[in-house]
Amino acid sequence: MTKKLLPSLTLVGLTLGGCIPVWELAKDSSPSPTTSTSVTPTASSTPYTEPSASTAPSSNNVFVSPNGQIQVNLPPGWSKAQGLNDKAELEVSNAPREMYLIVLSESKADFQKAGQDINLPKHSDLTRGILLKSITNAQTIGPKSITVNGNPALQYEILGIINNINIGYLHTTVETANNYHQIIAYTSQSDFSKNRSEMEEVINSFQEVK
Repeated sequence: MTKKLLPSLTLVGLTLGGCIPVWELAKDSSPSPTTSTSVTPTASSTPYTEPSASTAPSSNNVFVSPNGQIQVNLPPGWSKAQGLNDKAELEVSNAPREMYLIVLSESKADFQKAGQDINLPKHSDLTRGILLKSITNAQTIGPKSITVNGNPALQYEILGIINNINIGYLHTTVETANNYHQIIAYTSQSDFSKNRSEMEEVINSFQEVK
């Protein structure tokens, strides 16, 4: 029997250090982005629920986050998700094809208040390092400099194992005028190549709501 992808991924420690904001983590040396340390993953306290018709995006496929601050365009088959990550501002998925995407946002003002000097590469290293702590046998490819709706971004491909399941990630950090946004899209390694372009389509549609 093939293991279902999602149960292992709800355990991934993607909460930017749990209760510790990433601007506090910036005080310490960030983990190496090319290595992975095996630690006990942090479980999400909200159980994942399969999307229903009531959570489907509108006909124009624009999905706005619950806080009304960010949005993505969803291809057919994608809809709102719940329980992927407690700290995420936005959670969407194509559950039948096991594609998932979350967005975690950080205000630049929070770094400034904490007296931390942060930039796009540093934020990418910090957040990616947290992700890598939950992955064994991680292989990282990148960075790839891209532009997401006019905003500079860094993207990495990460392949690894979580709970004996092979996972493929696209980890993208987007810098806007006032925020850093961490976009994490993932699927099984066996489907990564065929699902990649569709996950990139959602990533590249990301923008802040004006």
